[in-house]
Amino acid sequence: MATRYFAHLIMLIGTPVLLHAQARPFTASLGIGSGATSFSCDACGSHHDAGVAWLASAGVRVHPALVVAAEASGWSGNYADSRGTGNARIVFGDVDVAWHPRPTSGFFVKAGAGAAWITDDVTITQVGKTTVTSHSPAFIVGAGWDMPVARGFAITPYANLDYAAQSNGTVNGFRGAQKLGGTLAHVGIAATLR
Repeated sequence: MATRYFAHLIMLIGTPVLLHAQARPFTASLGIGSGATSFSCDACGSHHDAGVAWLASAGVRVHPALVVAAEASGWSGNYADSRGTGNARIVFGDVDVAWHPRPTSGFFVKAGAGAAWITDDVTITQVGKTTVTSHSPAFIVGAGWDMPVARGFAITPYANLDYAAQSNGTVNGFRGAQKLGGTLAHVGIAATLR
């Protein structure tokens, strides 16, 4: 009887250690997908655009259920409205924590914070080309599912929401009161080493 309890205790203690030992201590992902952005600024109003978005991340497994990662994601696209044409770019750099509620499952949720860089090149019919840039605090939430396809390799469908707070930017290189911010809703698929 005591032997059975001892065996159960060893399994309870040993299982997380065994899972941790089987998983790589480092993870990396490269992904591409579809992104929907929403930009807003004081003088130009808001516009919403869709296009191709990307992400790259590298992380460290600090516990069988937790990965701390540095992540970059971005989007670029062209748009046109009654005032002219433009090309907008947004890049996020975040540190996030991904939590696997069940370490043996591939499902995870994540949250983090960092910075965002926004550039909006606008060609206004009456004025000509104007470049508005902004750097601001950023936040990310997301979820995904690592689906193993080979030892140490997975395909990961994911969904992220990145938010860049509005902050004072520059207009044609001059600091101004113009505020620019934005969000990126991004769904895609990544190749993941884990």
